[in-house]
Amino acid sequence: MKTGLLIGTFASLLWFCTKLAFFGAGFSSDSVNGFVFLNMFLGTFAVAFGLYLVKKKGLESNILTDIKNAMVPGVSYAVLTSIFIFLYYGKIDKSFNERQLTKTYKQIDKILSDSVQVKKIKTDNPQFKAYSKEQLFSEMKKSPEMFFSAEFTMTLSLLALMVYVTLNSVLIAVVYRRFIFRPQFTEENKG
Repeated sequence: MKTGLLIGTFASLLWFCTKLAFFGAGFSSDSVNGFVFLNMFLGTFAVAFGLYLVKKKGLESNILTDIKNAMVPGVSYAVLTSIFIFLYYGKIDKSFNERQLTKTYKQIDKILSDSVQVKKIKTDNPQFKAYSKEQLFSEMKKSPEMFFSAEFTMTLSLLALMVYVTLNSVLIAVVYRRFIFRPQFTEENKG
């Protein structure tokens, strides 16, 4: 297995095991901010360390090769982590999405309890003009049901991680070339 793929796989497994450990210890909360930051850190680590190991070999390369070499661990991290996210929210912690939906349903019900809000919704959306409160609730809950699904979470995570690791690959490749692995100029190169 290539070094970059190995680094990406290791970082992804580290994220997944950490998520599982917190879930197993009963720390599964509705706040995912800590895991998002850990995800970003491990994605950056995979890109930076994977490219570092390739650059350490001292092979001749250009900026595009460096970006490609940085993206190998980054893309493998993004894909595997997104698959793990699907498994986690689809099979392991199904209650997370259910809790989010329950909160959203309460907010929708609160909005529909206010006659001014209902009137505004019907004015803004002519197709809802003749809808009852129950029909409005049924229509308004479709979007959150799609949003809080394991498939949508996986797709959104994959998209976000791919953009993130691509930008990181470009930035880290430039930083490595400019400051850490600067090309050595000899007298022959100058002339």
